[in-house]
Amino acid sequence: MKKIIAGIFATVIALTLIGCGKYEKIEWPSEGLAKMLPTPDAKYGEIYTDDDDEFWVKIEYDSDKAESYISACKEKGFDIGSEVNAYSTLVSYYARDKDRFSLDITYYAKDKILDIRLNAPEKIVELSWPTQGLASLLPEPKSKKGFGKQDFSDSFYINVADTSKEKYSAYIDECMAKGFNVDYSRDDEYFSASNANGDELSITFDKYFDIMEISLHASEKKEKKEQTTTEAMQIETETPQQTETEYVAPVDNSSTGLSTSLKEFLDSYEATMNGYCDFMEAYNNSSDYASMMGDYMDWLSQYSDMLNKFNALDTSSFSDEDWAYYLEVQNRVNNRLISVI
Repeated sequence: MKKIIAGIFATVIALTLIGCGKYEKIEWPSEGLAKMLPTPDAKYGEIYTDDDDEFWVKIEYDSDKAESYISACKEKGFDIGSEVNAYSTLVSYYARDKDRFSLDITYYAKDKILDIRLNAPEKIVELSWPTQGLASLLPEPKSKKGFGKQDFSDSFYINVADTSKEKYSAYIDECMAKGFNVDYSRDDEYFSASNANGDELSITFDKYFDIMEISLHASEKKEKKEQTTTEAMQIETETPQQTETEYVAPVDNSSTGLSTSLKEFLDSYEATMNGYCDFMEAYNNSSDYASMMGDYMDWLSQYSDMLNKFNALDTSSFSDEDWAYYLEVQNRVNNRLISVI
């Protein structure tokens, strides 16, 4: 649920930023990642990132040219695993080339802005499989090559290369034999399951490059137990001196009834999002974007405060009534957002 909220906030901030200022003249780079892309017929824009890992640029572009530019990118080889999403106000295109470079293009029709991002892939290296922690709950893959390994006490993430469809299927069998067979879902490209302790495993198979993405998260019970232990240790070592602490949104721990503090937070969240929608309605009917920067900064401040409070909530303590009210508010907010985006 938190990912959904964070995604909505990120989207609305991105939409608000577009059109808040005019771009200056732009010169397309003759070196670096930009050389992999066709040069657009654009006079104005802004380059945000241009290094070995990412090239990110926004340019002013007409809709007919945007469609042609995407076609030109396909001709350049960016057509592997392509995904196209078209809406009334924007069109997005995602694809990779044979070397796993990923291209993400979004065209914002209202503002005639073409957003282009090209990312270099992580290099495939020799891997060493952890013998302790969460990774020890899983079988070690046959391949020793991959990238992106992240090993923490509450999560483990890794991409394993040189993994065929048959090896992917065999690895899932091994995981299920290791106990990850609770509430499982399985197909040719994705697997998810939990074990008896509630640890959650997900595996995605990239059929285009024979890469297996493994993600394992510790159960909420385990995380809560570790958090309780840590808090208890902190209490024992605290001095009587009173200190200032950061705000943490309270949540009633009762298992039944609607939490008063949660209701107050959700009401505040809805009011903030309605304020954003009011701003967007005014924005859509205005031609003077510069004069609206004050309202935008006010919205940004409210957004930051709201997101911090949301991240402090413990959804594991939600009662049935809490979830019901949460979904009710979220449905109203989503409907309002759709009406202005």
